[in-house]
Amino acid sequence: MKFTFFRRHLRKAAVIETLLGTVGIPVNLAVAALMARVVQSALSGDTSAVLADGVWLAALLIGYRSVETLLRIRQERRRSKALHNCKLEFYDRFLSRPLPWLCACGSGEIKERLNDDFTNATDKLLSLYPSVIVGALTGVSYLLFVSRFSLAVSAVMVLLSILQGVPKLVLKSRFERNYSETRDAEARLTDYLLEARHGFITLKLYDLKELYLKKLKKLHDGYVKIGNRSIYTGTSETVLTGFASVVVKYGMYAAVGIMVLKRIVSLGAGVEAVALAGSFFAATKTIFDSIPRFAEVGRAEARLGECLSDEDVGHSEIEGASVSLSDVSLQRGDKEILHRASVVFPTGGLCLIKGVNGAGKSTLLKLTVGLLRADEGDVRVGGAVPETISADSFPHGLFYLPQEDAALAVCPREFYGMVCGADVSAVMQLARAFGLGDAQLDGTNINTLSGGERKKVFLALALAAEPTILLMDEPTNSLDAASKTLLLSELKKRRGLSLIVTHDSIFDDVCDRVYFAERGTVIEHEKDKLA
Repeated sequence: MKFTFFRRHLRKAAVIETLLGTVGIPVNLAVAALMARVVQSALSGDTSAVLADGVWLAALLIGYRSVETLLRIRQERRRSKALHNCKLEFYDRFLSRPLPWLCACGSGEIKERLNDDFTNATDKLLSLYPSVIVGALTGVSYLLFVSRFSLAVSAVMVLLSILQGVPKLVLKSRFERNYSETRDAEARLTDYLLEARHGFITLKLYDLKELYLKKLKKLHDGYVKIGNRSIYTGTSETVLTGFASVVVKYGMYAAVGIMVLKRIVSLGAGVEAVALAGSFFAATKTIFDSIPRFAEVGRAEARLGECLSDEDVGHSEIEGASVSLSDVSLQRGDKEILHRASVVFPTGGLCLIKGVNGAGKSTLLKLTVGLLRADEGDVRVGGAVPETISADSFPHGLFYLPQEDAALAVCPREFYGMVCGADVSAVMQLARAFGLGDAQLDGTNINTLSGGERKKVFLALALAAEPTILLMDEPTNSLDAASKTLLLSELKKRRGLSLIVTHDSIFDDVCDRVYFAERGTVIEHEKDKLA
């Protein structure tokens, strides 16, 4: 059921691809018959018949290739459009997966799934099935055509064609294993290279190039090791296939020649058999070539299936501003971040979460918004389990401002329109209050703004959305003094719950409650004991 929409988008293109392939069957049969007539006329010395059949042969081939070319052009357009629509729906379903799953995906893993795996899965409908069907119809048609003169020739063609399948059957399991290992290795390399891009300045400033390259070489050596196995498999296939092709090709010529000499078949039937042999063996080879391809597609579909899981992403609506954790535990690797932590935040006011670095403050917010899943315990936001919260609850029911602001390739006004709809006057007014001018708001993409300017873009949206529950992680990072003052002023006006992770003391005097993350728990502290 996961890939039903693949069939819906690609079925028509797949059917037409199959029909285009079958058109060549009667054409090749006609060509074989004409070639037999040309040879027989030539042996009998009938020049006019040779010329006439030759003209018909040339006209048939030219006409067929011309029409096929035009149809192929239209089919390629149809195929590209179907693939595009299929990919759009796939992206939509992929991005509808639960937030914890998306958050845990590495960039390299996503790249492999959205590119190679998707291509292999769609090729099953657009290429594999049509080629196998056309190959089967071609083989059966040619055998029936040849069998009308000699069953012996048909039997020879079948036996020789089976030889082509031996390399594929022998190496099927290796192709399947190599596919998954190669995809995983490429994903790890991609992730590591992306990390270097993001941390390039650090690598340069602290002369960490050698350490980086050392680990890169280790990853690359692992990739090469897997690649060598793939090369050995591919080389083995090439050698075995080449040997089989030589046996098939010259074995067919020899068998037909002997049958003609022994008068088992006529010369005309022999010529027809030889004329069709190349296409027949190509058709059966296509079928055998599909054996490892189906194995690869199976692995690709299994990986894609995780992106299209039927797991319920939820449609829960937030009711009220309650946020609570009950006996929540979370471990990452060997580190236990939270251990049976329980806390109930008030349904309104400004609450601070403080603590040393690594105490789990940011993790607490990610659990609350549904980016992470607790190993144990229960998290509730507005009465709902975080990962089941409906998308309609964002941004007015729940708004999360992470520590790192997204570097989007759109200008702030366009981004505001995407989130807020047509009326962006309130958020634009607030953005200007933070000191952003028309040049930054209308003419500059967010990914080219400075860190402080990006922070202001998202703060303006967070405050203008007036969410019932507002979650902020270090919102004063990169802000100037005037912007901090404005932020504080806007937070004082808010209704609902504002939950802020911060090391900044500017909130201490105006906050309603203070919580500390320490030793895997979350504990409320009295305001007057803040240092």
